[in-house]
Amino acid sequence: KSSLMKIFLAVALMVPSALAWGPPSNIGGLRNLNTHVPRCVTALSPCMQASNAGEALKRLGETKAARVALSKFESYTVKLKKPMGLVFEEFNTVAKGLFIVGVNREATNPDNLRRYSNTNSSPLDEIRNRDTLLRVNDLQGKETDARCLDFDTAIALIAESESMEMELTFAATGGAI
Repeated sequence: KSSLMKIFLAVALMVPSALAWGPPSNIGGLRNLNTHVPRCVTALSPCMQASNAGEALKRLGETKAARVALSKFESYTVKLKKPMGLVFEEFNTVAKGLFIVGVNREATNPDNLRRYSNTNSSPLDEIRNRDTLLRVNDLQGKETDARCLDFDTAIALIAESESMEMELTFAATGGAI
């Protein structure tokens, strides 16, 4: 009986996560089922990953400290069209968050390579390795704080947005963190 309960719980926990990542279409006759599943199902906060209350408080403190530390860096915003050609990596800390490890110019939308009218640089030229993603704005009224999010959750802000053009705000950390 306990094996059957474990299997049921495993399936019950996986289905909402899978639906949260699925396309908003007719899934097996259940129209837009995934729109009723909160997107946060796939993400766990650092506190939810803790094994006890003391560890949860420590993780929460580290996350708050990381947010404060990021606010001390100069930030900049770039407007990019999908595909962006950005290569991200997750910080290997409790606070998580994403930083740039490279720009793939061959994989980006050609509009992202066009020079600004008043300078000799393009939006991709502003982005530096190790700069930290702070915020994602889909230019359709949804602006989301991306600090301290895990990789999947932060990437989902970009990938799952219907908007083809977005503003990304970065902290010019350049490896200082």
